[in-house]
Amino acid sequence: MGQGQGHRLAGARHQLVHQVEAELHARLAQFLQAPEVETAVRKVVAGTALPGAEARRLVEQFLTQSAPDNGR
Repeated sequence: MGQGQGHRLAGARHQLVHQVEAELHARLAQFLQAPEVETAVRKVVAGTALPGAEARRLVEQFLTQSAPDNGR
């Protein structure tokens, strides 16, 4: 592999990672508008849930909802 190809690969990787990050950010921003997030906030404020536990639960929910169904 030549030096030019290595630079092209690095540039393509950078562009792809940037696009993935932008897509994740947009989808996460949309998810954070869901009523479940407000419910989690209220539970934390009421002292019935820990912030870290609610954050992990919300991340799992986000990842599950965002996962492709692989044709199912």
